[in-house]
Amino acid sequence: MDLYLMLNGTQVGPYQIEDVQGWINAGYVKMDDPSWYDGCEDWITVKEIPKIKEVTVGHSVGRYMVPPFEAYHGDEPYIFISYAHRDSAEVFKEISQLNDAGYHVWYDEGIEASSEWPEEIANAVIGCSVFLVFISPRSTASVNCRNEINLALNEDKLFLAVHMEESALPPGLRLRMGDLQAILKYKLPGDRYQKKVRDALDQLLGKKKKKIRSRPATAAATIFAKMEPHGSVGAKGKGEGAGKKKVNTVSTSPVSYRQRVQPKKTKLGLWLGLAIVVIVLIGGYSFLVPDGKSGDTATAIMEGRPWTVPSIGLEMNWCEPGVFFMGSSNKEKGRNQDETRHEVTLTQGFFLGKFEVTQEEWKTVMGTSPSKYFGPKRPVENISWDQAKRFCQELSLTEKRAGRLPEGWNYDLPTEAQWEYACRAGTDSTFYWGNAIGPSHANYQYAGVGETTPVGQYPSNPWGFYDLLGNVAEFCIDYYQPLSAIAKKDPITLVESKYRVDRGNSFVDNHVNSRIARRLKKNLSYRGKTGFRLCLKQAPSKAGEIPVKGKPWIVPCIGLEMIWCNPGTFMMGSPKTELGRGEDEHQKKITLHSGFFLGKYEVTQKQFRDLTGKSLHGAYKKDENPALNVTWNNVLDFCNKLTETERKKGRLPKNWLYCAPSETQWEYACRAGTATSYQWGNQIEPEFANYRTAHRFGPKVVGLYPPNNWGFYDMHGNILEWCSDSKKRGGSWNSSKFYVRSAARGHYAKFGGTVGFRLSLQKE
Repeated sequence: MDLYLMLNGTQVGPYQIEDVQGWINAGYVKMDDPSWYDGCEDWITVKEIPKIKEVTVGHSVGRYMVPPFEAYHGDEPYIFISYAHRDSAEVFKEISQLNDAGYHVWYDEGIEASSEWPEEIANAVIGCSVFLVFISPRSTASVNCRNEINLALNEDKLFLAVHMEESALPPGLRLRMGDLQAILKYKLPGDRYQKKVRDALDQLLGKKKKKIRSRPATAAATIFAKMEPHGSVGAKGKGEGAGKKKVNTVSTSPVSYRQRVQPKKTKLGLWLGLAIVVIVLIGGYSFLVPDGKSGDTATAIMEGRPWTVPSIGLEMNWCEPGVFFMGSSNKEKGRNQDETRHEVTLTQGFFLGKFEVTQEEWKTVMGTSPSKYFGPKRPVENISWDQAKRFCQELSLTEKRAGRLPEGWNYDLPTEAQWEYACRAGTDSTFYWGNAIGPSHANYQYAGVGETTPVGQYPSNPWGFYDLLGNVAEFCIDYYQPLSAIAKKDPITLVESKYRVDRGNSFVDNHVNSRIARRLKKNLSYRGKTGFRLCLKQAPSKAGEIPVKGKPWIVPCIGLEMIWCNPGTFMMGSPKTELGRGEDEHQKKITLHSGFFLGKYEVTQKQFRDLTGKSLHGAYKKDENPALNVTWNNVLDFCNKLTETERKKGRLPKNWLYCAPSETQWEYACRAGTATSYQWGNQIEPEFANYRTAHRFGPKVVGLYPPNNWGFYDMHGNILEWCSDSKKRGGSWNSSKFYVRSAARGHYAKFGGTVGFRLSLQKE
């Protein structure tokens, strides 16, 4: 039968009895909540619904089930298993296969309910490397499973859900797990399902690199020969043993080598392949070498393959484009405030030095020996950032003169994001080997060495890089600013300040300061226990120097991210039935004939200060907090100065300007295609937005809560936002749930302690 519920004054449904029972057990629905079903003369309570059962708890396995193996206890990465104990028979088969395959598995082994088991399980979740939950109607109805899932998500654990059968997730789980990796067992053949699970676990555990979608070939494709890792058409034999020289034809097709379909091995295909090899050997050999110069194929740089810089013998590894989490979780020991964790996307691959630049490599290029701790194989140190940058420029010039660098590629320092991406190498722990450090891991303070060591003396990370933690700190190209203020896509901070960024730390740093996420800001003239690691990368495309309709845009002078909104039609205002509706929210259809850019986040205090040179008065001073106490004149001055600055730099299309959005534009972007009270639905919870609750007061750093469908953050709550037609929208941390609705409107005021703004870029 169809069931309906009345939750927070709103009728929701229809649902099936299994759904409601699950939500009761998970704590979403109370037994005294109003309900109704077909045949009822009036609303009743949930407990009066036929077949509804009281909540039962317990964490023991039926006595007929014997745990198949002892749960793992040790220092190696392990997988935490969350499941409903009524699913034990099926789950035990699954985890037995994982255990037999060599995975370390922790599960509760049928421990009886007691005062100790919740703490034991919580500690196991916190310590795990991967959280694996088996989803079924029984597990979604389990309070224990729900608690385990929430703890894992709060701890930022790598997460995998296996749906054993089709089942509806409760609303809260659907919200939190909607974007996480899931495998639908009930839709897959057995062998394919097993492979999918193991591939996913290997990827999460760092045993297998994530596959990256190939990008279309660029102009550099004619210089960077792209070949399969184990040879190509015409190569004799298999792998590296096929011969010392391998000759490739260079494809100008937009399909990369990862997308090519290998031809069937017919006799005709074999003869064609041999013919191609002969043609290439006779006339096309020099095509692999830049500028038409002949030479050994070893001098051709190939994306996806290691590279050794010919003039100095420096080894480099290739890093594929990818996505990773930069910064540290709130629970990481020793964490600093400037390590705000967020997802970063790197759209271009790059080469990075396998080792830190050594003293002999430095002397070959620069002709000097500046290091305090002398040794040709030790890393160079006691140099400034400018000197490291000069090394890169001199090396680039040498290699270009020799015809070994394609147009647009240069040796340089890595960006901070590139450095951390390569250092993590697919891991998400405190260090790239785990969450604890010892003398055998790196040359840090407690290793007892007291000076630099030759590079490569300690184990490498999963991608083959050495000494990324310890030995010497390493310069990055970026100027320093908090992580929360940097872009989420190909970030690089070139807004000048007094400090540059160092990463990796040195032999004098303790275990807390040797973490991957640890960041140091050093004066531009600093010389000390800092060296650098060489990066080879392609210069940014000139097409990104001005905003382009339909593509994201980052305002260069302040690093503010913007999203493009296409023209469209939507219903502005609210229906008469919406709870909390204001009298001035008359609903009407609005069509926007022109698109516009809008800030992905509210303007931060640092962005305001960097542009204007002024700090706004008031409390809650923090760089990554939204700008507060903003008057309308402040908004005008900021936008006028930004428009003038970007026009002088030639980075604004004709007749375009920065300004505050209109109310219509603001609500269009806030709704992002929805028609409900909020961007996520008709109900609000504290985890959705920063609004007035009993346990919360004050603004939060921008981007802390989930974005809407178009990628905009904090459209509900946090701070009120000025619009160009003198209204303020969105509500603040001090607003009730009704005043942070999409349609809620704030009236004109000169300024207020909860008022800031979001930037728009549009035609005049």
